[in-house]
Amino acid sequence: MVDTKQQNAEEKPKSVDVKFQPQHVVLLIDCLLLVLMSVILLGMTIHWRVRRDDNVVSHTAELCVNCTELKPWYDPEHSPRQVDELLQRDGNTCCGNADEILRYSARKQIMEGFYLQSTHSYPHGINLLCDTHEQISPYAKLVGIIGTKSSEGFVKFIWSKNGNTTVGPTIQDITHLHNVGEIFIRRPGNYVVSVNLVTKMNASIPKQVLHFIHVLSHTHGTQRVLAERRMSFNAMHQSVSAFHGVYRLDLHDRLSVASAHLEHIDISSADNVFSVYLA
Repeated sequence: MVDTKQQNAEEKPKSVDVKFQPQHVVLLIDCLLLVLMSVILLGMTIHWRVRRDDNVVSHTAELCVNCTELKPWYDPEHSPRQVDELLQRDGNTCCGNADEILRYSARKQIMEGFYLQSTHSYPHGINLLCDTHEQISPYAKLVGIIGTKSSEGFVKFIWSKNGNTTVGPTIQDITHLHNVGEIFIRRPGNYVVSVNLVTKMNASIPKQVLHFIHVLSHTHGTQRVLAERRMSFNAMHQSVSAFHGVYRLDLHDRLSVASAHLEHIDISSADNVFSVYLA
């Protein structure tokens, strides 16, 4: 009987003591930190995605300019009506999206550039494509007076080189010497020379007003009067002094317009014209 109890006691399993080593604790802490960091990263990703979806609407910059910078003065397609939709309360400023403002501004430059190029093209240039033997006659049309210069007791006019002034076909055929107010002849021949001067009257007007066309001859080395215009006035008014004629001009002759009564010339008028054409 005792042997049986002793045998049963020997068959009972022995209890095992489990002890955690220090490296096991460190590993567990690392796992927990990794899980925590993953959760934080996931939260940040979700937050960024929500914020991005809230800002999907794009915001275009707005510009404001003077409406004249958007309206071409030549426009057969009537785009100014579209520009008027951008007009602000002050009546001068146009505001809109940057791309819209830039598009209208670029269109204005293109339309005006095309018009100037087409209107200033010399008509005979088209014929030259078909007939290369056609020779374009020299011409010069100076429009507008921008200054004066003393010359042998008279006042010589300095003509504008911009605006409606045209000289052609090239400077090798005829040249506008704009600094001295002269037209330089580079091809001898008979030329139609005309002058149109706007005059203004006042109480001190003389009985006659004198204007001249001078020619500085390269051949003879002297300056002479090519044409003279005498005007008499009987009333207080504004008039026009116009004269023209056909003259034989030599190579390198230089033409200019002068007056003895500058105070009676309306030099600000756009109708003052000095023109020379090969007849």
